[in-house]
Amino acid sequence: LFLDMGREGEEAELCRDAAAAIIVYDVTQEGALDSIERRATIIKQVAGAGVPMALVGNKLDLVEQDPALRKVPEQTGRELSLQLGLVFWEASAMAAGGKEAPAVPVFDHILTAVAERAKSSIGAARAADEAGGGGSANSTDAAVAGAGLLA
Repeated sequence: LFLDMGREGEEAELCRDAAAAIIVYDVTQEGALDSIERRATIIKQVAGAGVPMALVGNKLDLVEQDPALRKVPEQTGRELSLQLGLVFWEASAMAAGGKEAPAVPVFDHILTAVAERAKSSIGAARAADEAGGGGSANSTDAAVAGAGLLA
C-alpha cells in the first residue's frame, strides 16, 4: 500500500486488507510530518497493529543538490519513526541523470516483514487445523488470505 499523502479522509479505505504500508513524506516541505502519526494510527486500526510499516522521506536527490532545500531534518523523521514503531528510510525517486531510482532497500525490508508475518499466521493456523482435526474450511486458508497472500 502506498498512502498518497494528498488523499485526506480516504486512508481507511486505502488501508483495508493491506499487507504492509509505506508512508512517504517530502523532506523539502515544512510540516510534512504533521499528519504522519494520525495516518500511522489509522493504518494500524484498519489494517492491524502487526502490519509492517515504513516511513520514507522522499526527494533526497534535491537535498543532495542543494542542502538548503531540506525543511525536515533526517533526525526528526528518524525519531518519529522510532516513536511510532516504523522502519525509517530516506530515498529519492530520481537517480543520476534524472532517471527513476528503485527504493529496493525499504521494499526488501517490508517484503521480509510481510513474509515473516505470513509464515507466523500460517504456522499457527496449521497447528489449529491439526488440533481440530482439519475441517473442509480451515484456518490455514483464512491465515493465507489474512496475511495478504491471496487477492
